[in-house]
Amino acid sequence: MHHALSQRAPVAVHCATVRYSSMKAYHSIRNHLAPRSQDQDARQPSRPRRSSVPSIPETWRRVPQRWNKYDNERMEWKALHNIRIEITEDKAQPKLVLVTWNVDGFGERKEARMAGILEHIMSLTPVPDIVFLQEVSSAARDFLLTHPVICESWFSSEMDGTNWIDLPFATITLLSKSRFALATATTTTGIGNIWREKFPSRYGRDALCCDVFVPSSSTCIRLINVHLDSLAHIPSRRVRQISISATLLKEVGHGLIAGDFNPVLRDDKNLVPLNNLTDAWLKLHRGEPGYTWGINRNEAFPPNRLDKVALFGLVAHSIEIMNPGILEKGEAGEDALPWSDHSGLNCTFGLDVK
Repeated sequence: MHHALSQRAPVAVHCATVRYSSMKAYHSIRNHLAPRSQDQDARQPSRPRRSSVPSIPETWRRVPQRWNKYDNERMEWKALHNIRIEITEDKAQPKLVLVTWNVDGFGERKEARMAGILEHIMSLTPVPDIVFLQEVSSAARDFLLTHPVICESWFSSEMDGTNWIDLPFATITLLSKSRFALATATTTTGIGNIWREKFPSRYGRDALCCDVFVPSSSTCIRLINVHLDSLAHIPSRRVRQISISATLLKEVGHGLIAGDFNPVLRDDKNLVPLNNLTDAWLKLHRGEPGYTWGINRNEAFPPNRLDKVALFGLVAHSIEIMNPGILEKGEAGEDALPWSDHSGLNCTFGLDVK
């Protein structure tokens, strides 16, 4: 279904000040990477380099947060307390649809590009149950949190700019109200938590985690939205970040990690299977490249499969790539440009009943 994207519901949104000392370094990723070898999933650095960035502690910490629901009377987002999120369809093996998309936090015309991505997501059949977004800038966040479709039909992991302080972008998770419902938390079921695991990271990255429940069995499915560290630094922090995320899945027995995995070193290729996770694309499309970055041929290096869905205790039924559309030239003469430098992924999954 299609929705008019020009309308907005009034809402008070706090805009955090954005500072990021490594933005220039992030933009220079193509200068740090050499053309890819025959390995279709890895770009190699031109020569091994030890990072000049100070070493990062191997510890990580959990930062709780709340699900948020838009209050139409007060015209603002409100945090939900003492609740858990349940799947509304009463089936023993429900299927869920996930969309994950890195929306490009650096490009121009952030709101207009976010509008294109949102309209495309909402036009899918079926409309997704879960949306993971990475590289959401403050401008794109404000667009989402004031958009009538999001306010009316989705639970949001965010209500303001708290998680953008000192960062140029962050992740957002959205859950559809048509597929998920609120239930009163009990002392025996976890409470449908949502939180961030603050990674050992050079860029302030984290894992945005949440639990949803199958009502008929109280089975917990853990959903983890990630944007792993960028660039070809050695040693790579992505090794530890995926290990932490996989450990979180194994705590509950069912779940997935999805988002931008940034596999820019040869060793990154094996991190998913080494952590006993199933790569949905390789499971269903083995032999196909599955590129989600560099498809427009405007980059200095070959295309790559930066974005992934990795499953544990779940089975992937389908996964497809959604290439970005083109934002037409603006009325003020702005250049035409794609919605993002990444493609999105649309994945249907369910419980593994083996």
